[in-house]
Amino acid sequence: MQSVKVLIATNVGLGTDLRAVLEPLSGPRLVGEIDPGSNLEILLQVEEREPNLLVLEFDGDRQPGICSHLLDQFPELTLLLLTEDGSDTRLLRRPVVGVDLNGNLENQLCTAIWQVERYLGMDDESHDLPS
Repeated sequence: MQSVKVLIATNVGLGTDLRAVLEPLSGPRLVGEIDPGSNLEILLQVEEREPNLLVLEFDGDRQPGICSHLLDQFPELTLLLLTEDGSDTRLLRRPVVGVDLNGNLENQLCTAIWQVERYLGMDDESHDLPS
């Protein structure tokens, strides 16, 4: 079965937390971690690594300008936007404008992965959120 490919573009601390969540999961596969400060690097790495889910850090006041470009250029891509402190989380996908996710980081990431699985027709079983 095909697995969700995850690319992380966050600061080092948040990236470490995300890796810790992903490692015990059997489905998703981490395809890389990149610096969130370079929009050009993000675009190049998304094109090269072909993730289904890009986890991108943002400041919480506004959505990063690169989001609309990513969604236009890569229509199968889903974006999980996280603030470093976890105060705001958004899931963006075409044609969905955005979904607010509440809960801890593990639940947010798992929910995003499962939504990508369903969107791409990879999901053949139901999931329970981690406790």
